[in-house]
Amino acid sequence: KPTVDIEIESKDHIFYGNGIATSNSHSYSYGKLGYLTAYAKYHATTYFFLSWLDKAKDKLDPKQEVNELVNDAKYFDIEVFGPDFRDLQSTYYTDGISIWLGLGAIKGVGESVLEKILSKKDLAIKLLNKDIREWSWLDFLFVFSNHINSSAVKAIIMAGGLSYLNLPR
Repeated sequence: KPTVDIEIESKDHIFYGNGIATSNSHSYSYGKLGYLTAYAKYHATTYFFLSWLDKAKDKLDPKQEVNELVNDAKYFDIEVFGPDFRDLQSTYYTDGISIWLGLGAIKGVGESVLEKILSKKDLAIKLLNKDIREWSWLDFLFVFSNHINSSAVKAIIMAGGLSYLNLPR
């Protein structure tokens, strides 16, 4: 069908053609978004992936989205590591070079579990008289396992959150 390019002098950029309301601004907006996304991916690559990983939870299939983003990050020489219990981070985080999954990225570890862990952290450090980075499996087991549900403990273990202990999952 024949088409017509119409410029409209209207602040909302909406016009009517053949009984259909349409807008010129969508193509501009998508183009600008595409440009800004490509710019961020090239000039701030680690933070680009960090941001997209954080938003993956809102996608239809978050697991697939995370998998695709992690694989794409490898092409840019960005390592994405599993969660580390010692860091006690709730979301994805970075040192500017690599990215780590926070404990909140583990299925089965929700905000209430994270709040319990964080609320007991200082008390646990005081009780054990050692930094969290020096904890053993038994320290973790006796200090935290009785404060959070067993499915969250299992999820942390299975996700590799305690892999620094060099014990089999």
